[in-house]
Amino acid sequence: MNRREALAALVAVFTSGGSLASAASEATTVIYLGAKDCSNCRAFDLHHKADFEKRVAAKGMLFREFKVDSVRDIGQTSAWPPDLRWLLDRLPGEGGTPWFFVVQGHRLIKQTSSFASIA
Repeated sequence: MNRREALAALVAVFTSGGSLASAASEATTVIYLGAKDCSNCRAFDLHHKADFEKRVAAKGMLFREFKVDSVRDIGQTSAWPPDLRWLLDRLPGEGGTPWFFVVQGHRLIKQTSSFASIA
């Protein structure tokens, strides 16, 4: 959890009277899935990611990213963080990267290959 995520979770705890663990699991999170060999991901990282993260935060959502080594690895369970493997079953058949997921806990709210439709 980065500083921004921790701060958002703490704010959620103080405003809801709940625990830190429950606040983090209830927070709406945008997950960016990329690949290290993906030219579209490199372009997003270079030209759009910083502004995208700011817009996501302005909407009160957390941001998390992870990258597989290669686009070919996107369907490999071992390439995914254990806590996000449940999303692998929801990845469309065409695979590829980048992908953006909006989740709350283990509930998928939205998935898209276009960052513009999220923030």
